[in-house]
Amino acid sequence: MKRNRIVLFALLVLIAQTAMAKDEFTEVVHHIESHYHVHRNFRFMMGFAGMMVKVSHAGGVKTLNAAIFEDQQFQGSGADNEFDEVMRKALKSGWSPVVRTHSRLSGERTYIYARSDGRDLKILLATVEPGEAVVMEFKVNPQKLEDFIHEHSSPGKDHERNKHRDDDEDESAQVLPAPKCIL
Repeated sequence: MKRNRIVLFALLVLIAQTAMAKDEFTEVVHHIESHYHVHRNFRFMMGFAGMMVKVSHAGGVKTLNAAIFEDQQFQGSGADNEFDEVMRKALKSGWSPVVRTHSRLSGERTYIYARSDGRDLKILLATVEPGEAVVMEFKVNPQKLEDFIHEHSSPGKDHERNKHRDDDEDESAQVLPAPKCIL
């Protein structure tokens, strides 16, 4: 009887820790909301988009989490260094940096991280500007994404972008086939 209680207690602690554990997407969004005192826009629409992606798997994308902060102020003392630290924490969770940029002119910061998730690839993207921010996390099947890109960019397809003609007839503005993805 006592052993069952111990096992049950350990199981409840494990479930509570799992339920309370935050993923990197949630941590980044929470940091933006609490540090800059802003709230997400289009929350319902982003949830609906995530559900539609989960059902359709368009382009090999399996899951999508997105948070958009529009027409809000993202300025504060030390904000840039603290946001850098939040993004660096993602590295400790197995994420590899793909892109990190900072524009001193506009104040925009962009971070793109990726990590393997079995056969899939997870991508975490965060960009913060003085007036808006976007955080996205999605899981994609690289092979299906490559097939989708190849299918929709093949030269034999009759797309609107192929019909566009430059006024100066410059040959350098051609639509080329998509490069082979190596993931």
